[in-house]
Amino acid sequence: MRKYFFVESDRMKTPILLVTTFLLTAVKFQPLAAQEKPSYLMRAYWDNDLFNVRGKGTDEAYTNGFRFDLFYLQRKSPRTFIGRVLPLAGDSSINIRGWGMGQMMMTPRDLQRTDYQPYDYSYAGALVGMHSLYSYNAKKRYAFLTDVSLGVRGPRSYTAQTQIFIHRLIGDELPRGWSNQLPGQLIANVSFTAEKQVLRSNTLTDLILGGQV
Repeated sequence: MRKYFFVESDRMKTPILLVTTFLLTAVKFQPLAAQEKPSYLMRAYWDNDLFNVRGKGTDEAYTNGFRFDLFYLQRKSPRTFIGRVLPLAGDSSINIRGWGMGQMMMTPRDLQRTDYQPYDYSYAGALVGMHSLYSYNAKKRYAFLTDVSLGVRGPRSYTAQTQIFIHRLIGDELPRGWSNQLPGQLIANVSFTAEKQVLRSNTLTDLILGGQV
């Protein structure tokens, strides 16, 4: 999720942080008529540098982010334009599509300063919507993963409101520099990954080659 987030900063060094990812929700259910209806998977992630190796919560650099996705097994031909143009792994492929959204934020180290801090990370936020297709050919043992993202950076991402609300909720110091956040900008990204199983010597060992653009 972080690769869609663009940062402009004059800072020359990056602090060492451990950002922990929590899997908040993962619910999978199978309909009774599984041969006719799709299966679904709901997934939610939360990243926060409150949890790190020092055992001391921070708010600096990449500080918080969440992502929610709904995946489903689609057996019929897609009707939307974006669904039709994404590549499939052959006519007999198993196709899992997903829709999701995510929000990310970055802040400087000192949240009490109201002025612009040119040698630290800028206040910045992004709100992104995503559509993905994982297409797997079980017979020929190769797969395609395509992820299309579109969103905004800046005030319309409502990242400032999110951080201020959370800090008020937990009684933490309020960030005072969001008036200096990076300006609005469109975020668009398309990533494509291809994988191929080239060797399987036994049930415990696979050799898979792949690449990403």
